[in-house]
Amino acid sequence: FAECSRDLPNVEKLKFYSPSETTKIYSADGKLLATLFKENREWVPYDKIPKEMIHAILAIEDSRFYEHRGISYKDIARAVYIDFKKKGMAQGASTITQQLARNIFLHPRATLRRKVREALLAIQIEKKFTKREILELYLNQIYFGSGAYGVQAAAKTYFGKDISQLTLPECAIIAGLPAAPTSYSPLVNPKIAKERQILVLKRMSDMKYIDYKEMKQAIDQKLAYSKKKSTVKIL
Repeated sequence: FAECSRDLPNVEKLKFYSPSETTKIYSADGKLLATLFKENREWVPYDKIPKEMIHAILAIEDSRFYEHRGISYKDIARAVYIDFKKKGMAQGASTITQQLARNIFLHPRATLRRKVREALLAIQIEKKFTKREILELYLNQIYFGSGAYGVQAAAKTYFGKDISQLTLPECAIIAGLPAAPTSYSPLVNPKIAKERQILVLKRMSDMKYIDYKEMKQAIDQKLAYSKKKSTVKIL
């Protein structure tokens, strides 16, 4: 822990964090000609994100988000036990705060040193920022597949909608993506994406975010996905 604590990034930088966003080029008559981006992202404030989207993310990614202070000891204990049985780092236990720390400050390789640094940074982030601020950063930063970074870009990529217009079943599809953006993509694996959506909705029901009737209606609703639009990407 002492070694991993050395040279940790300063989490105060998150107060001034400004990720790259998408630039749109329009014609004189207002038609969209091209989208330029390093990362396809449109920042959206917390107040503009539907509660269904927030609840879906919490249910599938970090059900104890409001209970822990950066790391979940129960999940770590479970992960260590499974990793020990499999003799490797097969099981993750990252909270939303840890995922945010990893995404912004660290490399993605699953090494023990990185996991320790990730946990230390998560604890620091929780001391400096409110849960609301952490969620806003996370929901605008995380990768949702198909070139979409953040929930706003994900809403437009998969459903051709502003985030504020998403329905409960659409939110559940998007919330299921961060763990494996390609594998769970409805544009790549519709059957697996549906299974993932059902899992998200069941967890939302377990956490009392929705009732059984709402869960059933969301599962039964047929979704229409957006056709991918041409873009110009800056490398």
